[in-house]
Amino acid sequence: MDLPTIGMGTFGSDKYDEETVAHAVEHALRSGCRLFDCASVYGNEKQIGDVFEKAFREGVVKREDIVVMSKVWNDMHGEGQVEISCRQTIEDLKVGYLDVYFVHWPFPNYHAKGCDGNSRNADSKPFFVNDFMSVWRQMERLKEKGLVKEIAENMENA
Repeated sequence: MDLPTIGMGTFGSDKYDEETVAHAVEHALRSGCRLFDCASVYGNEKQIGDVFEKAFREGVVKREDIVVMSKVWNDMHGEGQVEISCRQTIEDLKVGYLDVYFVHWPFPNYHAKGCDGNSRNADSKPFFVNDFMSVWRQMERLKEKGLVKEIAENMENA
């Protein structure tokens, strides 16, 4: 997969509301940005999906001309939950499939809205290889089902 050189991250829930982020995505899309990094935990995928849907409808861009990435949050690591999360993201973003789907964190760690991205909750669970591999096998099934083109692990947050 060829990735565009420049992309836009959609995290902003620590400082901006969902509509502000969606507005920025719309301007980026109309200005030629073709890579968008999303995540369910950011709380703005529905609003971004409205932007994508409008852009597709108006012919600003075709779905196949943009790269949309998202991430499964660590509260959805249980058996069967990764697919549920992925399908919800696809529905919210109104894109039909994801180009790349990441495991956002390799271990369960709750983040309250507005908290610092590096904070660790006292109730978080440590990393266990078997738990992670269960999540990874679910990710592989998403690719087999055609819901995502590529899968990856976001180790920068580990």
